[in-house]
Amino acid sequence: MTTMETFYNFCSKNGMNLLEPNGELTVQGQAVMETSNCVVAAGAGSGKTTVLSFRFLRMVAQGISPERILTITFTKKATAEMKSRIYGLLQKGHEEGIVSGSSMAKFAEVSISTVDSFCSEIVRASAVHQGVPANFRIMDDDDLERMSSSIVRMLLNRHYNEPVVQRLYESFSVENLNAVFLDLARNHLNITKPIDVPRCMDTLKALVSDRISQLEDERLNAKRARRQPTKEELFYMNSLQDAPFMESYYRLVREYEDELFSRKRTAGALSFNDVMQLAIRILKDEVHIRDRFKSRFDSVMVDEFQDNNDDYRKLIYLLCERQYKEGEERAYDNEGIPSLEALSQSKIFLVGDEKQSIYRFRGADVSVFKRLSSEICTAPIELRKNWRSEPAIIHFCNHAFPAVMENLGGED
Repeated sequence: MTTMETFYNFCSKNGMNLLEPNGELTVQGQAVMETSNCVVAAGAGSGKTTVLSFRFLRMVAQGISPERILTITFTKKATAEMKSRIYGLLQKGHEEGIVSGSSMAKFAEVSISTVDSFCSEIVRASAVHQGVPANFRIMDDDDLERMSSSIVRMLLNRHYNEPVVQRLYESFSVENLNAVFLDLARNHLNITKPIDVPRCMDTLKALVSDRISQLEDERLNAKRARRQPTKEELFYMNSLQDAPFMESYYRLVREYEDELFSRKRTAGALSFNDVMQLAIRILKDEVHIRDRFKSRFDSVMVDEFQDNNDDYRKLIYLLCERQYKEGEERAYDNEGIPSLEALSQSKIFLVGDEKQSIYRFRGADVSVFKRLSSEICTAPIELRKNWRSEPAIIHFCNHAFPAVMENLGGED
């Protein structure tokens, strides 16, 4: 019996059928055995955690040491479950002779973690240069909300008599204002790139002017042309006239940003978004650190990728840049991120489901998953069979919610 036959038999005996009766790979088998960059679209109950576990086993059985496989999950609970499941599978494989003793010994060094935990490791490698203590902690949402609310209260009191604050009070409740600034802190303020007020104003003016021109062209080209501007045109025109307010608002946000990052550094605390932004900047700017991290791993597997955004894509691309010879020129896109041509062709494995994106309030952008499904591979491997739910329930959901699931993929 060949080594691969032994592996296939082991998988089948442990609940993972990789082969059809005719000897071709099943869809799950394709996901487990694929050696090129790969994206897997995995519906609810389709066994994606099982596929990830058996893919890990396959790589170890083929000689890749466990600590050279980076596996990123979204929550600490998922990390613990993944680590336990993979270890149990490798232990069974060791008992049946397809996993070596040295591989089992190396499992203690395995990198299975949440993205914020892994990014924290990168940041600590350059903490002094980033102006943060090496022993910083990750803030949870409650910590961030309390800090943000305290700063908003301070700024509103400090600038109470100024027109910008009076205008904000007219438009928002205090609760809504807190929510607006908290969203900025979570998803938009970048610890590596402070707000540039003049540039923000130039961008706003350019966007509004373009929109006014577009609406004017549409009106004049309409079959029944009207001489008077539409309500939407008037709205954007008034926005331009409101530039002084917008500039005052941007300056208030900049003051909020300065205070927020100052308090974080003093407290030795960073948010999820902070460690992501810092990790990207470090890997982008400090090539020796990027080379050190990317050379640690032969494979990067990411679960729940639909709940991430373009920053996560940048992180993955930096970690999966191909190896360069000394003096060889590197290829980047216009943001300084490795281009598609600069990626390793056998390192990326992403799993996600567009229909299960639940973290949009944290800046998740499911369109990034769709984009990578065609960008790094020809087409995603689709795991659509639901092994968890009763067929009648699946049938009801597919036909009761067609509008909700529109443009999000096929039936499950």
